[in-house]
Amino acid sequence: MAFKEVEHATEPVRAALLFFVCAAVANADEGKPVDEGAVFQTLPVKASSDLVETWRKQYEGFAEPKALAMALGEDGAWAFGWLEKAPGVLPAIGAALQGCEQARRQKEIATPCEIIRVNDQELELGRAFAKRINASDATPAMVWRFQKNDRTLYLAGSLHVFKSSLYPLPAAYEKAFSDSESLILEVNLAAVPPQDLMKLRQKHLMLPDGKTLDSVLPEPLLEKTKKEIADLGVPWSAVATLTPAALGIEFSQALFMTRGYFPQAGIDQHLLTRALQGGKTVDQLETLEFQLALLGEMPVDLQKIQSRTTLDSKTLSHRPDELLEAWYLGDLQRIASLMATDYDASAELRNWHRRVFRERNEKMADQIAGLLESAPQTKMIVVGTGHLAGDDSIIQLLAQKKITGVRLSRDGSPLKEERVSPGH
Repeated sequence: MAFKEVEHATEPVRAALLFFVCAAVANADEGKPVDEGAVFQTLPVKASSDLVETWRKQYEGFAEPKALAMALGEDGAWAFGWLEKAPGVLPAIGAALQGCEQARRQKEIATPCEIIRVNDQELELGRAFAKRINASDATPAMVWRFQKNDRTLYLAGSLHVFKSSLYPLPAAYEKAFSDSESLILEVNLAAVPPQDLMKLRQKHLMLPDGKTLDSVLPEPLLEKTKKEIADLGVPWSAVATLTPAALGIEFSQALFMTRGYFPQAGIDQHLLTRALQGGKTVDQLETLEFQLALLGEMPVDLQKIQSRTTLDSKTLSHRPDELLEAWYLGDLQRIASLMATDYDASAELRNWHRRVFRERNEKMADQIAGLLESAPQTKMIVVGTGHLAGDDSIIQLLAQKKITGVRLSRDGSPLKEERVSPGH
């Protein structure tokens, strides 16, 4: 179930991930461009094939935990950053990115750095992913336009963890953002003082009465989780007092980082930063405390059942790749399917999440309906893509209110032969 939680309760957890990230330093290589051409993940690099192979062999000789970051410019120029023998995988990733950034700036490469190796696992560059998927301009985007008289609302789906190299967003997103005078998110974290965040975290995400996960999680899950947390480079003491649900979200996002996806690159965070820089009004559909309270209200027995999925690294390791591809292709049925499989641990767990999910979507749909009756203004509303998929989605709930919108293609034009309808 982990990604549904990431999709629907990730804003407050994003800041909590600070507990997961350790400071480290990295070495960096600026590369040695030569005349011969070479390729890396089907993309051109300004290096010889021999040099690329030398880099592979050098990295293979590094001791774990290790990570390698790369910036590959549009002209083929490249820069690396790495760290070996790190205290954990997350410090290795942070250090590799830091070293790569230093080399990237020195070489004046505009393309952002990306993690391409974690231990012996090779990750796909964002541009290589886009080339492989090769979505056309006519591919459905996760953007809908609702209009009433002189009011226009754009409703767009976000991935809360993302790859910075996949920016800019499809033209449909850029058009919605540029046309809008205000941006409305699930939660505007920029408006939450850090001290309030920590207080709310203590109130809703921590076990009561001095309990720890050692007395809550069952064996052998407890020992397995401790080992995986240690492999990430996180002291058990930093997370031992979290509720199982909170640990599941943080663990999920940490694993997504090991796949090259980062919360600071999330689509909603990206648009929030641009909105604040551009002087747009920013509002929210929910509050931080509301989202955190939902986690706190989940029965502990259900949290323990849920932990079988949220703390299963094998189940989670490829989830962000699957969700990115579904989002990139506008495949709402695939999104709904991925979410549904997250709650198969028990019927009680599935029913609890479906009830909470529908209640949240009903409230957000009511607010969106109200905005279409408010003062004339163009607004962009950004929610987790999971809120737009399935029979209980915001799209379907609006349709039940006789509010229909037009879905946009990636190029920003209306999608042919598709209006709001079940399963799309």
